[in-house]
Amino acid sequence: MESNKTKGRAINPNSKRQQKLAAQAEAKANGTEIKRGRNADPTSKRQQKLANKATAIANGTPIQRGRPTKVKVDA
Repeated sequence: MESNKTKGRAINPNSKRQQKLAAQAEAKANGTEIKRGRNADPTSKRQQKLANKATAIANGTPIQRGRPTKVKVDA
């Protein structure tokens, strides 16, 4: 016994979400870049810090992370 009904909630093709998904599918088919999330401000302090860190890693400078270790002195 076959039925032509689809399971689940009906889809409204005129909804904002469906229009957005259709636009994304069209952009993907055209090879256009799809941007997601919040834009990063390249002049922000965090972005500058991340750029400096990436530069230091590329130069081979050791990156200090976490709490500094205490040097034990043998008496």
